[in-house]
Amino acid sequence: MSKVAQGVEKIGARRRERGYYMKKNQGMSLVELIVVIGIMGVVVGLVGISFAVVTRQRVSSAATDVKGQLQTAQTIAMSRDDCYVEVRRNASGEVVFTTYSSATKKLDTYTVDSKIQVKLQIGSAIYNLKSDTGTFVISYQRESGSMKDTTRNGTYMGVLRRIEFTDGKKTSILNVNKVTGKVSFE
Repeated sequence: MSKVAQGVEKIGARRRERGYYMKKNQGMSLVELIVVIGIMGVVVGLVGISFAVVTRQRVSSAATDVKGQLQTAQTIAMSRDDCYVEVRRNASGEVVFTTYSSATKKLDTYTVDSKIQVKLQIGSAIYNLKSDTGTFVISYQRESGSMKDTTRNGTYMGVLRRIEFTDGKKTSILNVNKVTGKVSFE
């Protein structure tokens, strides 16, 4: 062996003795494993919180959009034209709120996510639109803006009192004032 090769061999031997070279991988230590599990727990927790926030926003968004439709219908009814909101369940099981001006002109449609349950309180009766297949028509008096009697499949049912939106965890309720027709959150 040459002197250079012998020198390299001596340096390599000293480095091996001092532990400069990687040892065979023995796996993770208990501390490393606990740290990794802790980080995974934090990530899963954040994802769960994000999902809950999105679900709550869905219920609030549905109530806000329907409130806007009812306010639009009231404003149009008082200013110039007959205007009403039709509420029904479609073939997919979603509740659909459609605003019409006069008898034919469709102004707006809002479809509530099928995971959100919608209930109408008309007079003292409560109708769960998840199971009810009727078509409800909500309309306003032209002169005063107050609520007219709500009809279901053409039959007068009474005055709409409230609309409830829920996904089982979060609930948003719209109250309707019979005299003024004003829609407000509970």
